[in-house]
Amino acid sequence: MKIAVYAGNTSQLDNAREYFEKWKKRGILLNEDYFLSMAELLNAAEEKKYHAILVYTDSDGATKESDFDQLKQKEKESLIIYICGRKDQWKKLSRAKYTAVFNGQPIVYNMEDICFLESYDRKTSVVLGKKKIRVKARLDVEEQRLSNYHFARINQYNLINMLQISSMEGDEIHMANGEKLYLSSSRRKLFMEKYRQFTQENFSVV
Repeated sequence: MKIAVYAGNTSQLDNAREYFEKWKKRGILLNEDYFLSMAELLNAAEEKKYHAILVYTDSDGATKESDFDQLKQKEKESLIIYICGRKDQWKKLSRAKYTAVFNGQPIVYNMEDICFLESYDRKTSVVLGKKKIRVKARLDVEEQRLSNYHFARINQYNLINMLQISSMEGDEIHMANGEKLYLSSSRRKLFMEKYRQFTQENFSVV
């Protein structure tokens, strides 16, 4: 995933670098560019076609409206996320835990470590990297449980962790563990809405 990060000072950019480095160490494929100049960002955005552009605002949410208006006008396809410049916003995604039952015993995982959940023949598995663990759960129920976190249903069989997406090509979704999943046409609109909801809930969109 190609990401551009714009901020008004180096401290904010350092916070972003620290956050993304943690995810890259977990195997998530990210390619970031960092900018202190809106003009440089606008020039790069035209050439590189970023999947997402993260814009750090001041701590009180103040921004230069003229700069952001230019960005919105030029970038019709990239998802633009406005982030309040507080470091604790970057930590919110690592606090949640996932609990389930495996072989009659309770299990607990960090939510961020789960790549996706899959369900075939009425059996649900949690996928962590290359490991799959069968759990006592129904995918529809798990979708409801995880609706307030960074998970989204992409088809009848898969509920994915959006942080574990490495790239998307049409209906193909390439996950960080190397698996390729497919977005169904009936879920496309809902998936994009869920993704935007995810950014709003976790990055303090202003």
